Amino acid sequence: MTNKSKPACYAPWITTYEYPGKIVPCCEWDQNKRAIITDSHMSLDERFNHPVMKDIKETLAAGALLPQCRNCVRMEEKTNQSSVRQQYDQLVEKAEKQTDYEWNVDEFKLLNMDYRESNLCNFSCMMCGTSLSSTHAQIEGVYGKTGVVKNPHNLQMYLDRLDDVHIINFLGGEPLLTESMWTTIKEVKRRGLEGQIDISIVTNGSLLHKNEDSLIDILEGFKYVDIAVSMDCIGDQHNYWRQKNTWAQLQKNCEILYEWKQDKENVNCAVRTAIGWPNAYAARDVFDKFKDMDVEQRWNLITGPIGLSLPMLPQEDLEKLVEHWKDHPEVADMFANTVSSPNVFEIMREIRSMDKIQERRDIKFQDAFPDVAHIYNSTSKNKNNPYLG
Repeated sequence: MTNKSKPACYAPWITTYEYPGKIVPCCEWDQNKRAIITDSHMSLDERFNHPVMKDIKETLAAGALLPQCRNCVRMEEKTNQSSVRQQYDQLVEKAEKQTDYEWNVDEFKLLNMDYRESNLCNFSCMMCGTSLSSTHAQIEGVYGKTGVVKNPHNLQMYLDRLDDVHIINFLGGEPLLTESMWTTIKEVKRRGLEGQIDISIVTNGSLLHKNEDSLIDILEGFKYVDIAVSMDCIGDQHNYWRQKNTWAQLQKNCEILYEWKQDKENVNCAVRTAIGWPNAYAARDVFDKFKDMDVEQRWNLITGPIGLSLPMLPQEDLEKLVEHWKDHPEVADMFANTVSSPNVFEIMREIRSMDKIQERRDIKFQDAFPDVAHIYNSTSKNKNNPYLG
């Protein structure tokens, strides 16, 4: 039976997301609470009807958001970027107009496919962690020698629903390293469905091939292709923040992608920048680099780990950053509306984590980000405090 009232978010009815050992409604969900806990394969219908998901759906169907929706709420309140929740609204509206789809409170339809094979990734970005990066896991000594934790849920159950799918998202880890991305795209093309499916890829930009397969070649023929390269700063700052000695290849691959899209109306290239206090000044270089190019600039705030978030900045830095970003008013306004509330314990916890990764870099934090070195220096004096965890 259909329900004409719109839920606060469509996520549980049109998509699903799997962390290691957990299933939640979407990728923006705060996964620490209200998740389905399982290390075993669980079908899409089983999770849709699970008591945890039923409880979540009941609240959303009544028109109320949950505390775990805070990432989307913050995105909507503090930036002019479209939140995942808003993107799902648009997806359902489009599906209802263009197909026979009609939202049904009692039915799951996989409109948005987001299958992540593993945490396999060749980067150890400072704001990331073991569940999304095997390189991080190796540094932390978890998930065995490779650091890879594989998804126990079968890809085939997603492929069986391809007729319902409107958008396929490939994220990571690093999606271009996984077999599932290439397998899914080939299956879509084998079944002749590429003309009805949009492809969205978020990549670290270090790769354009896997073995003999070329990303550019395999994406030909799709209804719409969106490729977003994660880039939080450039040059040596990138090499510190995301991965040692990767900037040159990233820049080359961006040039190849940009040239490829020039004669294609169905291809969009974007740069995706996550802003936290360490790169609060440096991130502007990314915006300036692409401002005169046909490249969409997307940005979001680092909200977790909280010790890297913007409220950790002193008020005087927030005021300086308003001026620093004045040529990008939407970002400047965000800094102007950020409330300074530093937490030395949270900052120190993340500095400890960065120090551990920094041992594998060629540059130190103070040299990579001199504009905020005073925060690092003033906080790191507490590094031996046993109460910091």
